[in-house]
Amino acid sequence: MPARYDRSRRRRQAARCGRPTKKGTPCKLPQEIGRGCRHHATRAEREAAAQEEKARADRAREQAEREQRTVRAVLALVALAVLAGIGIAVWDSWKDDQHESMCRPHRTEARALSDKAREVRIPLVFAGDPHISILQLGARFPDLGSLDATSATELDITTAYSEKRDLAAQAARVVLDHQECFADGSIAEASRIEQAPTEVSRVEMPSAAHCSDGWPSTSTGRRGACSHHGGVVPARPWATLLFD
Repeated sequence: MPARYDRSRRRRQAARCGRPTKKGTPCKLPQEIGRGCRHHATRAEREAAAQEEKARADRAREQAEREQRTVRAVLALVALAVLAGIGIAVWDSWKDDQHESMCRPHRTEARALSDKAREVRIPLVFAGDPHISILQLGARFPDLGSLDATSATELDITTAYSEKRDLAAQAARVVLDHQECFADGSIAEASRIEQAPTEVSRVEMPSAAHCSDGWPSTSTGRRGACSHHGGVVPARPWATLLFD
C-alpha cells in the first residue's frame, strides 16, 4: 500500500501547476492551460489554449458533418437499391404475365390435341408398345389396350394408328412452333413424335399357338406337338405393328 500510494502521489504532483504563488511557494492546482493552472497561465498560453480548443471544436464539427454525409449517402444508396429491386421485381412480374398470356393459348391447344390423341385406342395393340406410347405429350402412361375387339381388322388397326399419329403430330407442331412457351421435356417429346412413322406398313395379327408349317395340330401346347412340322410358333395375344 505505501508504494502504491507514493506512485499515485507522484503522478498527481506531476500534473500540478508548480508555478510560484505570491507567497513564493509552488502552486499545487492542477494544470489546465499549457503548463499552468487557470490562475497562473500567461496570456499567450491562454490565447493558444483558446485557439486549440476552437480548432478541436472545428475538427469535431467537421468530423460530425462527414459522418452525417456518409450516413446520408449510405441511406440514399440503400433506398436506391430497394427501389431498383422493387422496379426489377415489378418488371419481371409484368414480363411473366405477358409471357403467360401469350403462351397460355398454345399450351391449351397442344394439351387438347394430345388428349385427343391419347383417347384414340388402337384395337388389339398393346398401348405400352414404344411406337404407341410416344404419341402423347406428358408423363402419363396410356391405358392398356383391350383384347375384346377381336373383330378388328388390319385396316382398323392402321387407320387408328394414323389418326392417333396425326393428332399427336399436330400437338407436337404447336410445341415446336412455340418452343419459348414449353419446357425442354415437352420439346423433346414433340421432336420424338415428329420422328415417329407416319403409317403402318404391315400388321401381324394376334394368333394362337400353331405349327410353323400351318399343320392344324390338336395337341399344340403339349409336349411333342408340331415336332415334325417345324416346331411351335408361340401364341401372340397382341397385334404387332411393323414399319418400313
